Amino acid sequence: MGEAYDAVIVGAGHNGLVVAGYLARAGRRVLVLERRDVVGGAAVTEELVPGFRFDSGAHRLGWLPDRIVSDLDLGRHGLRLLPSNPALVALQPGGEALALWRSPARTSAALRRFSPGAAERWSSFAGWLGRLARVLRRPEGGVMPWFDPFDEVRRRQDAERREWYDRMEARDAEECGQRDRLHRAAREEQVRQEQDEYESCQLANYNRAQIEAYNADMEQWARENQPHDDAPPPDPE
Repeated sequence: MGEAYDAVIVGAGHNGLVVAGYLARAGRRVLVLERRDVVGGAAVTEELVPGFRFDSGAHRLGWLPDRIVSDLDLGRHGLRLLPSNPALVALQPGGEALALWRSPARTSAALRRFSPGAAERWSSFAGWLGRLARVLRRPEGGVMPWFDPFDEVRRRQDAERREWYDRMEARDAEECGQRDRLHRAAREEQVRQEQDEYESCQLANYNRAQIEAYNADMEQWARENQPHDDAPPPDPE
């Protein structure tokens, strides 16, 4: 292969084809390589059953900006967008089918047979997806701003986590305060007991000293008032 190219794109999926189209519009020589005999990647439509064509990759269009349709003149090349309703049908082993309609109320009714909880939450979930789609479609040119669809969930989880930590810290502080109060009360009670014991001991020592002094006085009085053997007997009357 002696030809020179400005760009070589491996894979003729829808993203690669869009890039190749823009490079070609800019005057670049582009080579697109695809190992299959069909192009389109996940967006390809194939006749899997004779007479019936299916989306063998992506089951829906997804996000296709109007600017790309206009810049690459996709309408002139045969692009036709055919909205389907229901948007998705999931066949079940038992012969039933779950259909997701473009109407949230109708989808909720279809979901109720399979999951009442999912049916109740479908409308809010569909509203969240709609808001997300509007954010993704907002830029008409330039670089797509960074956007995390789960950022709101993370913020709520972080707030709940911080609230939990705050509760734990408050509880620990309260428990520490209670322990300090209990320890202080126990210490005060111990001090009171020690003081009572000291006062009781002091009183006992004081009483013992009083008793010993009284006994000493009584012994001294007895000695002083004891009759002597050499004293003359008293005169008889």
